[in-house]
Amino acid sequence: MKVMWMVVIAFLPASGCVNLEPDNLGEGTGSIVGRVKDAQGDGSPDAQVYIQTNQAVFTKSNQDGEFSLLQVPVGKYTLLAISEDGLGGYAKVKVFGGEKTQVEILLAQTGQVEGRVTLAGEQNHQGTLVYVPGTSFCGFTKEDGKYRLSWVIQGCYRIRIEHAGFYPKDIDKVCIKLGQGKTLQEITLIRDQNNNSKECLDDSDCDTNQTCKDKRCHYKPGYQDEACDKKDNDGDGLTDEGIAESCGESIGICESGISLCLGGSMSDCLGKVEPQIEVKGDLLDNDCDGYTDEDTTCEADLNGVCMNSDDRGACNGLFIKDHSDCQDGQETACCIPGATCEAALDGVCMNSDDRDACDGLFVIGHSDCPGGQETACCIPEATCEAERGGVCMNSDDRDACDGSGVGSWVVGHPDCPGGWQTACCIP
Repeated sequence: MKVMWMVVIAFLPASGCVNLEPDNLGEGTGSIVGRVKDAQGDGSPDAQVYIQTNQAVFTKSNQDGEFSLLQVPVGKYTLLAISEDGLGGYAKVKVFGGEKTQVEILLAQTGQVEGRVTLAGEQNHQGTLVYVPGTSFCGFTKEDGKYRLSWVIQGCYRIRIEHAGFYPKDIDKVCIKLGQGKTLQEITLIRDQNNNSKECLDDSDCDTNQTCKDKRCHYKPGYQDEACDKKDNDGDGLTDEGIAESCGESIGICESGISLCLGGSMSDCLGKVEPQIEVKGDLLDNDCDGYTDEDTTCEADLNGVCMNSDDRGACNGLFIKDHSDCQDGQETACCIPGATCEAALDGVCMNSDDRDACDGLFVIGHSDCPGGQETACCIPEATCEAERGGVCMNSDDRDACDGSGVGSWVVGHPDCPGGWQTACCIP
């Protein structure tokens, strides 16, 4: 078998994600072998590697980041890789009949799309699927209707929004640049009393292999909604696209991820933020069990006072509702006098979505700020080393930090390399 070396073009503009027609590539099948690398050039293990337009062609990289895809039909493809820690990369490849194509994929921060979708007449807006048709770029809304599409290759796309029992909506010409995010305007879906099919005036308003009947799009005989079965069920030339499931929970520091249809079955949970060991005194729910600092005592470790969770107004300081050290556990709080966002920390209360607007330490869920866990405290220019006198460390190395007291161990200090995965130790 011949070996073809490909020049990898990573993170260049893409007008879409469709196969190009084979041109002098031969007949039959070939193979793709290569390696997924991180920013340091090291192999990235357990990365999900698949062809964008045919997600049935899928594999995982080994411990050295190496992978191979066999019996790939000849053609030109976009090869996508997603690492365990949520980074993405891609490469354009050509597969020649009877030949092996070598490729390297460099991981970098791909773009993302954020926004909010509400369901008319509902209080809980969770579970709406937001995706780019023909790709694996997708996400689900949380209870408040907010969503995020990660690993989006730069380019311009049409975004589809669907929820069972509501009319779907499309957003056209959403353009993403390398490493940048895009926030879309809020969308409200209206309940569909009849069914969940798309409205139409004629066949041009419907998807491939659908026809407009009684102002509704219906599949033609022999076609149906896409399923995770390595088949092109809807006949649009794409396989297993637009199929995803939400996985994990968004509680404490944890965030839910997404599982994609890869290789005919649902993938590992991608982009999920896992629970960590509870950190003493950092005022965060690290193990995502709904309790904050349950391994600390309110009075001895935090210099606080246990009080009823309804007495927030009586606490002139940081108010940790549900501190498990206090009597009655979840129903009683720990008040730490003086540890207010503005007075003691020289901070400013702001919305938890406005991280980019804070040039300093960003404490999500500071209870001194209006809105409790939904609002953050921004401490301007509070860099770890210069202003705080701290040292950046791995978030798993809490025991190696000599700091004690409130604020001495800040998991996810934005001044430290690695963002929310790295901590600042203030001795």
